[in-house]
Amino acid sequence: MSANLRAIGGERDQSRSSSDELHLLVIDPRTLTRDCLVGARENPRAVAPVTAARSIEEAATLLAGIGGRTAALLNLASDAFDHPTLSRMIAPLRELAPGSIVILTTHVDAEHARTALRLGVAGLLSTEMSFDLTVDAIRIVSRGWITYPRSVLDPPAIEAHARASASHR
Repeated sequence: MSANLRAIGGERDQSRSSSDELHLLVIDPRTLTRDCLVGARENPRAVAPVTAARSIEEAATLLAGIGGRTAALLNLASDAFDHPTLSRMIAPLRELAPGSIVILTTHVDAEHARTALRLGVAGLLSTEMSFDLTVDAIRIVSRGWITYPRSVLDPPAIEAHARASASHR
């Protein structure tokens, strides 16, 4: 993991096997952006298989039919979010992808990070991150880890969230 991200909790064995394949669901209402995210992550080094959804509702329907390890990547891009807005937005995903919701956003600051963390979002990723680092972060979130930029959250806040999440599983 890069010096820019901190990961807490999760499985210690990070080896990959064919029986442990991750399924990524990309959620973005913008067709071009969604198609680009899906196309980029379908390359052989990335996460596969990848499914796309135009809305949270469509994502919830798709998640209900996907078995195995799944991560939901919600691309908010430059859309601002607060606690009530994000709570409503991710509510349908919480039961279907608990602990595996990742937000891709330009709003990578302490306020947005705390909001996402309080709502159980396991990853907050900057739209400025490299492709490889984004893929690595999605993989580790799908294994139960929490990953946020070091610059926006102090380690005790993340560790407290990890302990609280573990007690609810």
